[in-house]
Amino acid sequence: MSQAPAPSRSRPFPHVIEYLLDGLGLGLFLVSACAFALLLEHPGSPVRQVLPDRLARQALMGLAMGATLVGIVHSPCGRRSGAHLNPAVTLAFWRLGRVRGDDLAGYALGQFAGAAAGVALVTWLAGPALADPHVHYVVTRPGPAGVVAALAAEFAITFALFSVVLRVMADARRAAFTPWAAGALLALYITFESPV
Repeated sequence: MSQAPAPSRSRPFPHVIEYLLDGLGLGLFLVSACAFALLLEHPGSPVRQVLPDRLARQALMGLAMGATLVGIVHSPCGRRSGAHLNPAVTLAFWRLGRVRGDDLAGYALGQFAGAAAGVALVTWLAGPALADPHVHYVVTRPGPAGVVAALAAEFAITFALFSVVLRVMADARRAAFTPWAAGALLALYITFESPV
């Protein structure tokens, strides 16, 4: 007489390595963001003094962060983890059936831990310079138009980013360009939308 197979038990965090790698990716992204913000925005930076035009500095920041995103996605860590780098991306992939429900909390924990560790590392290395109001730990704050305008702008750019990423990913001939499309949009958003 054959025995029925024992019911499979789901582990609470089935892809721990992927969560940690995704957190590492986000941590590296924030190290890059902090470093470039210090370089481009801190009043004591020689780059800021040589380049007084705010739009030019925003464009350089956008290019730096877009390139950072593309580099992380193409890295071995990014390839293995999926390079979500953001709980909103993880939720979108879950909704599309590309991430299992039992992975959501693990990815989110990894992302938050990686973000905190990345900023903590630069805080330790740069000291009070990262707290300077011109850099302010690279926190996104509403501009002169206020909170409602900032929220509307963030909603619009997130919608556009997800729309482009999902359309490019859906086409097998163009899927390899997904990180490049996301990086280009990120560069444009930092350049033109960040003041809002």
